[in-house]
Amino acid sequence: MTKNQIKKEFVRLFQSGQITDLSIPSQVDTFKSSMDRYSEIIFAFQGRKRVLDVGCGGGVMLSMLKE
Repeated sequence: MTKNQIKKEFVRLFQSGQITDLSIPSQVDTFKSSMDRYSEIIFAFQGRKRVLDVGCGGGVMLSMLKE
């Protein structure tokens, strides 16, 4: 996926509530403020079989890598 495709997928999953609980303002804020950074990381790590996620906002990055 391209970086732009990753960002679009982030927005789609965010709006559907699949990668964060939309009823928890802190999770929404974390997602919105980190989407660009997560997209960069995911772009660099896509295709890797093993990734260690150490404290990444409730598993958002791992959820996106799985997609």
